Amino acid sequence: RVVRNLGDACFEETSAMVILERGRLRVLIAGLSALAAVALVLAVATTEEPSTDVELCGGQACNVLYVTQPCVGFGCQQPQQQVGGGGGGASARKAAKAAKRRARLVNRRLKRLNRKESRDIRKLRTKYTSRINKLTSRMSKMKSAFTRKLKALGASLWAKFRNAKVKRGRPGPRGKRGARGRTGKKGPRGKTGPRGARGARGPKGRAIRGPRGPRGLRGVPGRRGSRGPRGPRGVGRRGARGARGSRGPRGFTPKCRPGWKSFSNGHLCMGPMYHPTTMFIAEGKCSKQKARVCTYMDMEQACGHNYNPFMKRRNGWLGDHGNGDDRFFQWNVLTCSTYGYGNLDGGIAHANARLWYRCCY
Repeated sequence: RVVRNLGDACFEETSAMVILERGRLRVLIAGLSALAAVALVLAVATTEEPSTDVELCGGQACNVLYVTQPCVGFGCQQPQQQVGGGGGGASARKAAKAAKRRARLVNRRLKRLNRKESRDIRKLRTKYTSRINKLTSRMSKMKSAFTRKLKALGASLWAKFRNAKVKRGRPGPRGKRGARGRTGKKGPRGKTGPRGARGARGPKGRAIRGPRGPRGLRGVPGRRGSRGPRGPRGVGRRGARGARGSRGPRGFTPKCRPGWKSFSNGHLCMGPMYHPTTMFIAEGKCSKQKARVCTYMDMEQACGHNYNPFMKRRNGWLGDHGNGDDRFFQWNVLTCSTYGYGNLDGGIAHANARLWYRCCY
């Protein structure tokens, strides 16, 4: 289609050039005809027979004969020789003037035609130049598209040829081993591979047992049991009531340290709430104060005295050791009645966890 469009454009341009050539031909023919007419007039004037013109010279007839000799060469003008009386060639002069007038008209027409022709040529040139530029751009686009398709076709054919199964012939004889080439440059370092699986845990080391801590305080005495049945009454008279004995010394009443909370008449002392830390650091700090990390029973005893030992801290350490190495119980309540009385433990946590705690003794 692009070739057909190019052919049409070339045909139109050729037609326009033919039209212009025809116009030039017409102008040339008109100019040549005008020049031929001028040359004919000049030839007639130069080859005219000697004639005798009768003119009036002051009311009398004057016999003057003008003889016009032929002109030899291009553009020569020879004067007329007066032979006879005073008569002249008026008809020749008129014909020369008419020829000059026609030549001037022909020159004007030629100039007009040349101007018109140049305008038409410029119009046609701009018109067909734009068309040819457009067709050239389209041809370049089609060429690039055809090149891309040809490359894709070549790649697909090469892939088919490469993947095609070819029957393998018999191997030829093994040639001599060539000389060893030079060692190439070291290539770039490849990407780091994925991380391997974690290895098995090694055997547990033997820990050195620390010194035995101080003995804790004596717990609160339990409730008094129910009274047994009364025995049979003895036989005989009741004996006299003995004398009342002297009053014994008053027993020791324990007291808690200043700033510590006292429960059961000083039999349980609870320190302030400390910031979150690991279990081993908490035990060391409580041991320096000759106390322990408060246990599950210590928290229950404080709840029994209508006191909230958790102080609205969600998670904290309990001094009870859990099932496994370095594992301890923790609380997960804000108050004693968050999940009901007695349900204040929140599972086992590793000693490296950082939780709130309190010291008790």
